[in-house]
Amino acid sequence: MANLEVGAQAPAFTALADNGQTVTKDSLKGQKVILYFYPKDKTPGCTLEAQNFQRHIGDFQKLGYAVYGISRDDSNSHQDFKAKEQ
Repeated sequence: MANLEVGAQAPAFTALADNGQTVTKDSLKGQKVILYFYPKDKTPGCTLEAQNFQRHIGDFQKLGYAVYGISRDDSNSHQDFKAKEQ
């Protein structure tokens, strides 16, 4: 896949959320969404990135954005990561 430029439309995708729901590009249509990608749960750099998004989540929400972090880890790993890092 080619690299995306800032502000470019996301390609079609299907992902399993940590709550077991399926998320697709079409299911997010009409919403303001920030997608950030990270390689692995519970690693120092990824934890710092997630904490920075969490620190500013209220600002994003006030502007009408939902924030999704995406990695290749499974939903159990995501749930553990969220519980540990709040």
